[in-house]
Amino acid sequence: MTKLSDTEKWGLLGGTASQGAPAPSDDLGVSYMSEVVGQLSSDGAAELLRGLPKEFADRVLASLPAAKSAELSDILSCPPGTAGSMMCKEYLHAPAEMTCADAIAYLHLMPAGRKGKTPYVYLTDREGRLVGQVQTQDLVLNELDTVLETVMQTMIVTVQRQTPSEEIVKTLENTRLAALPVVDSDGRPVGVIPAHNALSAVKEQADRDIAKIVGTDAEEMRTHSVPKIMRLRLPWLFVNIASGLTCAFITGIFERQLHEVMALFLFIPVVLGLSESTGIQGATIVVRNLTLGRLRAKDIGGLFAREVAVGLLIGLVCAAVVGSVTFVWQGNPLLGVAVGLSLNVAIVVSAIIGLSLPLVFKALRIDPAIASGPLVLAICDIQTLFVYFFMSGWVLGA
Repeated sequence: MTKLSDTEKWGLLGGTASQGAPAPSDDLGVSYMSEVVGQLSSDGAAELLRGLPKEFADRVLASLPAAKSAELSDILSCPPGTAGSMMCKEYLHAPAEMTCADAIAYLHLMPAGRKGKTPYVYLTDREGRLVGQVQTQDLVLNELDTVLETVMQTMIVTVQRQTPSEEIVKTLENTRLAALPVVDSDGRPVGVIPAHNALSAVKEQADRDIAKIVGTDAEEMRTHSVPKIMRLRLPWLFVNIASGLTCAFITGIFERQLHEVMALFLFIPVVLGLSESTGIQGATIVVRNLTLGRLRAKDIGGLFAREVAVGLLIGLVCAAVVGSVTFVWQGNPLLGVAVGLSLNVAIVVSAIIGLSLPLVFKALRIDPAIASGPLVLAICDIQTLFVYFFMSGWVLGA
């Protein structure tokens, strides 16, 4: 899929990305943009139109030839992240009853802009339904009078417009195909997804996930506007402020306990750091598996059991190390037990939080990548301080 940056999109219109997205003036002309769109492949043209103001994009679509406009409208009508939004309309196709010689002549008559870049020729029956495929090299390697349906592959992997991108990527990984045909409910081909289109979609999703993990947006990677970067980052920084104030409030609740055993204050950074790391590790693993479509409903129970077990064992090791250092440093065995036990519990709880939040967000139809960033850190911080002070106070009180 041809991906255009904001700069490239607005460069075509004579503007700049850093100046925002002003509505193109009539001086530039719908006809000029129509000519630009007409020179692009359908997937590249659709990507360009998505970046234009809707009213202007609609005018450009209306000015295109009817066939081109219908194709682009079909792609643009599909939700982002689905097969329909990733497909291109340029692909080779021929009736299955043709011979190799007839198919070669037939394909030569197709306009150059309709031939696409996939190595397959898709074969259809008399009703236009997809029945098989051959590689383009098969047309010349077989005898010219060979009927295509006698040498075609009939076990074809297809997807429909609404198929999600993660399922497409998983299918391409398993089949090693160079492209996947997109069919309608009647089995008629409506487009094709080259493997590089799917790869571009996954890269774009990965960019979004990485950006959300660090508390920003993938758009920041493409902009140089300082005010825009601030608008993208500040909302999640406010989450950090809220969690920090909540942690301060919790510390205030246990202020008397801190006065009695000031040594507890010394170990807050290490307890928070280990707990945060455990939570973010679990969340990142779940988000990645969800993105690639590798996490099914039947796998969730096993994943929870495994990660909780890992969190418990890691917690025991960390608790033993930190508790021992506490005992040796402060000369108080009860303090070592208090710090070690509370650290162990906090790590296990953070592991559960890191696993649960992305799944909850997915169930609520919210991007699960949001749960692997500042949000999971904030929740882990709050529960860690509460567990740390509460359990330490209970152990030391006992």
